[in-house]
Amino acid sequence: MARHWFRQKRFGYGATPNTWQGWLFMAVSAALTVGVIITANFMHDNAARFFIIAIGLPLVLVPTVLISHAKTEGGWVWRDSPKDERNGPGDHFERQTPRAPASGRDWRSGGHD
Repeated sequence: MARHWFRQKRFGYGATPNTWQGWLFMAVSAALTVGVIITANFMHDNAARFFIIAIGLPLVLVPTVLISHAKTEGGWVWRDSPKDERNGPGDHFERQTPRAPASGRDWRSGGHD
């Protein structure tokens, strides 16, 4: 049985399911979230509806985030560059950076000296 249910995302922040346990965990979490919303929809009293949503969603979503973070190999880190060595092997492109013009003037001032 795999210790880590999720792997790091290639771009962005967070994780994606990597094993059947991770997919099952996310499916159950999604079903519970939908169940809370449907239950609240059947409430005729607005105060009861608010209470169901205000208590039910955090009771489902907070453990989902905490468990998926704990079960992610390597943790969650923002990744925005395909050249990031944490992303693993693959074809990468060079990030383009602006260059100064050949005239020698300061290109950041918009051409005004």
